[in-house]
Formats: sequence, C-alpha cells, structure tokens
Amino acid sequence: EQLNKINQDVDFRLNELDNKRGAESVPSPENKTDLDKEAYDAAYELLKTGDYERAEQAFLKFMTDYPTSSYLGNANYWLGESYYVRGQYEEAVGFFADGFTKYKDNTKAPDNMLKLGLAMKQLGKKAEACTAFKGLADEFPQANEALKKRALDEVKALKC
Repeated sequence: EQLNKINQDVDFRLNELDNKRGAESVPSPENKTDLDKEAYDAAYELLKTGDYERAEQAFLKFMTDYPTSSYLGNANYWLGESYYVRGQYEEAVGFFADGFTKYKDNTKAPDNMLKLGLAMKQLGKKAEACTAFKGLADEFPQANEALKKRALDEVKALKC
C-alpha cells in the first residue's frame, strides 16, 4: 500500500513537470508580439524584393494569424499595394478602402485613401477617384504635405 502511494506521488510529480514544460513551450504574450513582428517583417521583405505574389500570401496569412496585431493596418496597406503594383486594381480597392475605414488611426490611413483614388482612376471610375482625392485633406488633416499635394495634383489632372 505504501509503495502504491509512492508510485502515485511520483506519477503526480512527473505529470506536473510535463505540464510545466508544455506551458514553457507555448509563447508568452511577449513572445507572441515578437512573432507577429517577425511575420510582418518577413512579408514586408518579400514586398521590398518585388516578390509580390509571395508577399500577398504572407500578408494574408499574417492577418489571419495575428488579427489583433498592432501591425494589422500596415499589413492591410501593403497587401493592397501588392495588388496595385500588379495591376489588380479591383482587389487593391478593397484593401485600400478598408485601410482608411477600419484602420483610421493607423499612420497608413491617408496613404490608403490616396491609393484608393489612384486605383479608382486606373479602373476608369473618375467620380470615385475624385471623391477620394478631394476628401483626403479633410479626412486626414494631419497627413503629410507631399501626400496632400499629390491628391490635389490628381484633382487637377482629372478636372474634378
């Protein structure tokens, strides 16, 4: 009976050790933040090297894997950009529109609005492009001057 109690105690302690080891292998919240940054950086590197299709896949996976990441707004913008540079303007429009509505506080929000206008222009949707270009300065008064100037130049070019 005593031997049985000792065996149970040993089993209990070994299980506790296994549980602790298992918990240590699960990323802590701090490590999870590092993981989302690593995933974002890897996707961004693909974009910078011109591997737009793989960048698209990496950003889509990033957005699925890290739906609460602080990099989500930037990832959304770069995903739109990956479509835009390949001439897939319809797809780009969706991401750029999301970028300035869903991620309004993100630093890329004004860029999203400008790119939305440029994508609409490429699709021959002048009225929508004009709306985006004209609305940029009002919607994002804090946007940098070069961005606002580009939007004004597009307004003039399109004769909005």
